Amino acid sequence: MFIGAAHGAEEQGSPVAFKFVYEAENPLAAETLGRNLAPVAADLDGDGLAELYVGTHGKRMVLMKHSGQSGKNPLDAVTMSYESDTPCVALADVDGDGDDDAVWFDFRPVDTNISAVFLNRMVFLKNEGTRTAPDFQMVPEEESPFAGISSEWQGTPAFGDLDNDGDVDLLFGDRDGSFRYCRNLLVEEGTVVFAEMMGRLNPFFGMDVGEHSSPVVLDLDGDGDLDVVSGEMHGGLRWIENLSALGGSPVFTLKDPVDTPFATFVSGIATMPAAIDIDGDADMDLVVGNSQGQLVLLSNQQSQPVADSSVASGTVSSVSTHPTSETKGDLNGDNVVNIADAFLALKTLTEAFTGALSPGIAEGSTFPRGTPLGNVWGKVVGN
Repeated sequence: MFIGAAHGAEEQGSPVAFKFVYEAENPLAAETLGRNLAPVAADLDGDGLAELYVGTHGKRMVLMKHSGQSGKNPLDAVTMSYESDTPCVALADVDGDGDDDAVWFDFRPVDTNISAVFLNRMVFLKNEGTRTAPDFQMVPEEESPFAGISSEWQGTPAFGDLDNDGDVDLLFGDRDGSFRYCRNLLVEEGTVVFAEMMGRLNPFFGMDVGEHSSPVVLDLDGDGDLDVVSGEMHGGLRWIENLSALGGSPVFTLKDPVDTPFATFVSGIATMPAAIDIDGDADMDLVVGNSQGQLVLLSNQQSQPVADSSVASGTVSSVSTHPTSETKGDLNGDNVVNIADAFLALKTLTEAFTGALSPGIAEGSTFPRGTPLGNVWGKVVGN
C-alpha cells in the first residue's frame, strides 16, 4: 500500500479487474462467524503474514489466521455498548510510535446536567505494547486525538494518506451513504488531533452511495496514489478514484458503477470490504463481509504496472464528477459565498490540532509471494 506516493508522474497499471472466487476455492468460506461481518486486515503479531480481524454481530472481534497458527486475539479489548452492534475497526499508527493503534465507533454516554445522552463517538485504543506484541488500552475521550468525532450510526472508519502529506488521515462512512473526512494537520509537533473537514474542504463532499457507506483505502488502479472502495446497502462495491495532481489539493471522483471492475458484483446486503494480499502476488485483493455472515473473496487480476503517457504528462483521461464551484470560497456547494461558508471554515480551523504522524498503516499487509490461494483459514482457537 502506498502512503506518500508522488502524484503527477505515476505508472498506470493494466485495466483493473477482479475475479469472484467461488465458495469451493475461497479459503474464507468455510467458517461460520455470525452476521453483519466487518473485516479488517493487519499483521499485529509481526510474523509477516496479515491476519483478518472480523467484527461480528454481538460486539465480538474474531481473529482469523492460516490453519495451524495460534495466538491470542489482541483486539479482545474492543467492546461495544450494545449487544446488537458490530464493531467496525480501523488500524493505523496514530501516535507515530511504530505500532498500530485501533479505532471504532460506539454509542458512549455523554454527561449532561439533565440526563444521560448517548452519542456514537469514536473510541481510541492506544497500543501500549509493541509492534509484535500489542497491548491495546482505551484512551479517555478528553485525551483522544479523535475527541468530538461522531457518526450518525455504525460509522465505518478507514485510514490512509489521502492528501499526500506523509501522514494518515481518517475517512469514514455513515448510514446515509456519505463520507466524512478528518484531516491530520501539523499544528504542533507531539500533538495529535484529527480535524473534520466541512463542506468542500472535504474532498468527498457530495458523494453518496445510497446507504451504509463502508470505505477501504488502497491503490486500486496501480497508479501510485490511494483510491477508495466502498461497500453499500444493496450488496455492491463503489470505486472512488483519486485524481489528485502533484502538489494540489486532494481530488476524488465517484465513478459510475458500470465503469468499475465491480459492475456486476453483488453480495448480500450491506457490504464491508477489507484489502489484503491473500494470494501473495503483490497486489491487493478484497475480502468483503456482508450482513448474511459471508466473507466473499475478490482476487485482483491486475498485471504489473506499465507506463501511461497521459498520467505521466499530468493529464487525466477520466472526467471528475466531484462537485466543483465557479465561486471561490464556496464551501457548502450553494454557489454563493456567504456567512455559512465562513462558519464552515471557522469550525474546521478551530478543530485543527494535530501533530506529524509516522506513515505506518496496517491495513493491506501482504503475504510472501506464492502463498496458495487455497490455503485453509480459520478462527484462532479461543476466539
